[in-house]
Order: sequence, then C-alpha cells, then structure tokens
Amino acid sequence: MHTPPMTNPKQLAQRRYAAALSLGVGVVMLALKMGAWLLTGSATIFSDALESVVHVAAVGFMFWAMLLAQRPADADHPYGHGRVEHLSVGFEGGAIMVAGLAIIWEAVNGLWHNQPLPSLDLGLWLISAAMIINLGLGSWLLMVGRRTRSTILTANGQHVLSDVWTSAGVIIGVVVLRFVPDPTLRTQLDSGIAILLALVIMVAGFKLVRQAFAGLLDEADETLIGQVVSAINEVRQPDWLDIHNLRCRTVGDELYVDFHLMVPAAWTIAQGHDLSLIHI
Repeated sequence: MHTPPMTNPKQLAQRRYAAALSLGVGVVMLALKMGAWLLTGSATIFSDALESVVHVAAVGFMFWAMLLAQRPADADHPYGHGRVEHLSVGFEGGAIMVAGLAIIWEAVNGLWHNQPLPSLDLGLWLISAAMIINLGLGSWLLMVGRRTRSTILTANGQHVLSDVWTSAGVIIGVVVLRFVPDPTLRTQLDSGIAILLALVIMVAGFKLVRQAFAGLLDEADETLIGQVVSAINEVRQPDWLDIHNLRCRTVGDELYVDFHLMVPAAWTIAQGHDLSLIHI
C-alpha cells in the first residue's frame, strides 16, 4: 500500500526557503568565525570556524539533495528519489567527524610549536554574535523541519544547535584563557579546549551518521508502526480475518506499507482486489 505524499506544495516551498536561508546564514557565520580565528590564531576559535566550513558544505549538499528528493518516481527509480535525504544526513555527519579530526590536528600542531596567542577580545565578540544568530536559526530549522516532516532540515537544525553549544564552549574557553598570565600555559589550555570541543563535535557527527544508516537500512520505527496499526484498525472491516507481517518504510515524503491480510475463503479475487481502494 502506497500513501500519497505527506507534504503539499506550500510545505515544499517552505523547505526550499529554509534550506536557502540556512546556506546564506552559514556563509555569514563562516565569515565571522574565520575572521575571529585570523585575528586571534586560537585553536579553540579555529574549532568553531572549521565547523562552519563543514556547515556551509553540508547545507550546499542538502539543498541539492532536497531538490533531487522532490523529483517524482520514474522508470529507473520506481520508489522515487527520497532516499537521497538520508544520504545528505550521512554526508553532513561524516563531514562533521572529519572536521573534528582536523581540529585535533590543528590543536596538536599548536601544542608542538607553542605559538603565543594575541588578544582574544575581538574574537570573543565575533563568536558571541555568531552563537546568538545560530541559536535562532537552529531553533527555526527544527520547527520548519518537524512541521514539514523534513528529515534533512531537522538534521541540519540539530547540527546548527550543536554548533551553538560548541560556540558556548569556545566562549567559556576564551574567557578562561584571558585570566591565564603564562603564555605557554595559555597555548596549552587553548589546544586542550579545542581537542575537547572536537570530541564533542565528532559525537554529534556520529549521531547523524547513525541516523542516516537507520534510514537507508529501513530500521524499524516503532512509533511509525504504531501509527500505521492505529490507522488500519480505524478502517478494518469485520470480514478481515487476520493481519500479519506488517512492514512500512518511508521514502522522502511517501510512506509504503505492506502486510498480509487473510479474508474469507469464499471471497472472489475481485473482492480482494477492491481492498486496494481503501485509503489508510
């Protein structure tokens, strides 16, 4: 059984607008954070800036994936193109994990060369501004993603909000560094904080990769199955003797449900075929 798309043209337009806005804000965030890093040379601030690089790349891929997912089914893709959304989520998660490794590399390099840090004041203000903007963007993306049932927008909103926590950690770290008088100790603390934040970023990336694999491999969604069972029970007829082997999968905006239905032996094939006209 195949359900019609769960979103309407207005919701699709909202998705595209949200993705475009996320990309535009991501570019602004990248400029702010890269500027803060160039001004300070701080490995801690670099960790936040590099995550913005990943965000811009991931949102660009997400925008392409969203447009592809909205294409109708064709001869080569009878189930449509919706699975590309899970690929987009996996790409974003994988890119975040790679960024975490790059941050660790930069932090260890800073420890090795023991480079002194310049003033961190302006960098602190730039990161604070970026954090506030991302807080608003991430919350809005989550709201739009849930309202329009968009997997990739929801994942992107989660990523942006994780970036908020990263920025908060950066701000705390930079404030602590301001009260450390010894230049060598400041560099060591800066690299240590950056490595800690990189591990946090990598955990967030792993969760997105795990979510993508769950979607690509059709992992059972107990909540969705419960909703389908309730819908079937609402239209179930007295002549339906048994229902078993229920399975369902989502492909983009569409839901596919199949199950085995036992009907009276006296029924004709035509009577059984008429059941396909029932909307669940």
